[in-house]
Amino acid sequence: MSRICCISSVFASFLLIVMPASAVVAQLGQWRATQPDMREVRGSLDSLEVTTNDFRASLSDKSGEVVLLEHLLPTGYARATGRFTLHLVDGDALRGELIALDDAAITIEMLDFGEVQIPLEAALALVVNDAGADRAWWAERPTGDQLELANGDGVEGFVSGFDAEEGTLSLEPDAGGSLEVPISTLRSLRFADAGAEIEPAEQPIARVALTDGSLVSVTEFSREDNAFTMTYRDQSASVSPEGIHAIEPASPSIVWLADMIPTAIERTPYFTASSTPQLDGGLASVVRARLNENARGRSIHVHSRTSVTFDVPDGEWARLRVTYRIDPAALPAEFADVDVRILFDGKVAHEQTGVTASTPEQVVNVPLEGATSIEFIVDFGKGLDTHDALVWERPALLR
Repeated sequence: MSRICCISSVFASFLLIVMPASAVVAQLGQWRATQPDMREVRGSLDSLEVTTNDFRASLSDKSGEVVLLEHLLPTGYARATGRFTLHLVDGDALRGELIALDDAAITIEMLDFGEVQIPLEAALALVVNDAGADRAWWAERPTGDQLELANGDGVEGFVSGFDAEEGTLSLEPDAGGSLEVPISTLRSLRFADAGAEIEPAEQPIARVALTDGSLVSVTEFSREDNAFTMTYRDQSASVSPEGIHAIEPASPSIVWLADMIPTAIERTPYFTASSTPQLDGGLASVVRARLNENARGRSIHVHSRTSVTFDVPDGEWARLRVTYRIDPAALPAEFADVDVRILFDGKVAHEQTGVTASTPEQVVNVPLEGATSIEFIVDFGKGLDTHDALVWERPALLR
C-alpha cells in the first residue's frame, strides 16, 4: 500500500517578490475554488465554513464543498519573512527566525504566530531560505545531525544548543571535540532520526499556505470580518487576506496522487541520457505554480519513456481524473511526439497516440471499477525522444 505523505517542498522553491501594496489591493478578493469533481469557481469569497467534517465556500453566490481554495494574489507575491524554514515530519514548514535550540526542542519566531516551539523529534531540517536549499527533507533521514555550510563544507555529529546572543550553534562532531558554528554560515541542518515516538498533535481541520512561505496544519480556522483567525500548536493568529495563499481541508474528499510516493518508477532512455520524473506535490506546489501561469501544481513531470505506478489507497474511490499535455515548462517542444497510456491493474483504461505540442490539453475522467493500481505511461512517439516532456496535471482519485 502506498504511503500518502505531505510533501511540503519538493524540486522547486519560492521566488520571494514583495509586491507594492497597491498591486495587492487591486487583486484582493479574487479566489479560485476547486470542487470535489475538479470543476473550478472564481470570484470574491462571500463565506467560508471549515470544520473537521466540512469544508465549504461561497464565491460570488456560488457555494458548495471545496477541496482547494486559492487566493489569486499577484504572481510571486510574498510578505517579508525570516531567514530560515523549519521543515517538520508532518509536512508543515515554518518560516521565521531561529530563537532557541536544545536537545529537546527548537523554537522559531514566525511572522503571524510569534514564537512556536517544536519537539525536536518532529523536526526534519532547518534550512536557509535560498533557491538551492529546498528539497525533499523527509527522504532518507540521517542517523546523526548533519550540517551543510554555505561554502559547501559538511559535518556530522550532535547539535547540543544555540547561543542567540553569539549567533552560534554548538556541535559535537562524530570525529570528536566540539565546534561553535556561526549561524550566518549555515545552509541546512538536518536533524537525526532518533527513533523516538512523536506525540500525536491535535487533529488539524485545515492546511494553510501563508504568504510568508509557511505551511501550517491548523486546528481552528474561521473568518471574521476581513481577517482569518486560526490556531497552530496552541498559538492563535489573526491573518489578513493578503496573508493567505491557499487553504485546503486536512482530510479532503479526494486523493491527490502527486502527494503520494509511487510504488514503482521505470525510466527507459532512448539512447543513454535519462531524466528522473518530478513529483511536484503538496499544497506548497500549488503556491509555487502561481509563479508560472502555465503550471497548476500537484503534477507529475516526465520524459519519454517513463512509467509511474501508484497503489490505490483504501477508500471508496470511484474515478480517476487527470489532464495531460506536452510540458509547457520544458520548451522547446516542436519535435515532441509521445504515446500516452493509463493502465488499471495492467489493463488499458486510456490511450492516446501522437500527442504533440499542438495537441490540446487532454482530460481523462474514467471509472476505477475496483482497480488497485494505476500506471501512467509516456512512451516514445514518432520523433525519437526529442522534446518528449509531458506533464500529468493534478491526477486525483474522486469519490
